[in-house]
Formats: sequence, C-alpha cells, structure tokens
Amino acid sequence: MGNNARALTAAAAAVILALSAAAAEEPKHSPMKREAAEKFLETIVAARAEVKTIAARFKHTSTSFLLAEPTVSKGYLRVRKPDWIRRDILEPSRSALVLKASAGAFCQPGQKPRTFDLNETKGSDVAGTILRLLIGEKFDLTELEKRFGVKTFAVGDDLMLELKPKEQALAEKLPVLRITFRPKGIWPKRVEWESRDGDSFADEFGEPAVDSELPDAVFSAQVNWKEKLTPASADPEAGDG
Repeated sequence: MGNNARALTAAAAAVILALSAAAAEEPKHSPMKREAAEKFLETIVAARAEVKTIAARFKHTSTSFLLAEPTVSKGYLRVRKPDWIRRDILEPSRSALVLKASAGAFCQPGQKPRTFDLNETKGSDVAGTILRLLIGEKFDLTELEKRFGVKTFAVGDDLMLELKPKEQALAEKLPVLRITFRPKGIWPKRVEWESRDGDSFADEFGEPAVDSELPDAVFSAQVNWKEKLTPASADPEAGDG
C-alpha cells in the first residue's frame, strides 16, 4: 500500500471514529406516550403561569452543506409577558431582534432598523415566528395538533416536541421544529429547526433568570449598543455580555 493510500485510510478511520464518538455523546430519544407528554407539559405550563419576565443566555449553531464546519454565535434572550421579546446576538458580531406582539425590528449597529409585521411575513422571519410561538403557546397537544403534525419523544429526563407546520406558507420556511424542555422548565433547553434546503439551526439555552426588571426601553428598536447586560443564571458559556 502506497503512502497516499495509507494516508487516505487513516483519514477515513479518523472520520469514522469522530462520527462514532459524536453519536455516542448525543442523548438517545424514544417515543413518549401521549398521556406522559401531556402531564409533562402541564407541569411546564404551571411553572410558567406566574412568571412575568425571562432572561437567558444561549448558544446558536448553524450547520450548512455549504460550510466546512458549523458556525457558532452567543446571545442573550429577554422576554416580558405577554408578548415582548428581544433576542441579542453578542458574538461574533452584534445584532438584535425586537418583537412587540407582531411588530418586529431587526437592528444592527450603525444601521437603520428593518421593521416588519409577523402577521404579514407568512413565516419568512423564522426566528421571530419561533419566538412568538414559544412565548404565546400554552403547549396543549390538542391545540398544537390543529396547526402542526406533532410527535413527542423522551430524551433522558427531558421532553422533545417535534412540530411540522400544516400551513403551507410556514412549512415552506420551517419544515420541522423541535423543542426540548427540562422537567418543569420555564423556557426550553434547546430549540432546533431546519430549512427546506437542508440547513439546520439550534439554540441551546442556559437555565433562565426569572422576574428580573425589564423596562420598556429594553424592547425599543433604538438599541443601546453600549448596554451592560445582566448575566442570566447557569450558563457555562455565558461570557461577560
């Protein structure tokens, strides 16, 4: 066997080992019975009922066939019920998505905010559509099934919902959405979705801080880019903000 052949064999073996290790690290999931899933979701709804604000660090990962490796960014999410949301990307570059009910604005330093209405974009603003679902949904399986094909899975002690939109306009932009909750979790542990072209995206959230003060100015499209963010709890990759 020549040097080139040996090198190719070694490289192939390394790839197989890496893929095997990655597969071993991924938590296994299995179907969860409807009754168990309903009880799990009831505890989540109960835990969220009295919470007025939520803040959490997150790590966003984008995977594409066009890229040699996934891209990773870090961010900070703030929610004020019933329907105000701000999602900041902190690294590697700054941006902010601000939602007040259906009215949204995408903001970047030095640029005029790009405004939109979620009721008119028909799912084209996927991040905003997902966030509004997460804050507004009561997570009742019967209600979810009116708008989505729904499957429920146990992932260790967690529950994963797999949702496939029935509305064509949304399904074209968001073929599948998976939401993983911790037991009695106020906010999801992980949210992942796919695009029609096969790209995939995931937000992994730390344990949220709840009921911190979030004044109106936080949700203004006139973003204060010098704001010092208060760390949300329990995320090992939080950074300084």
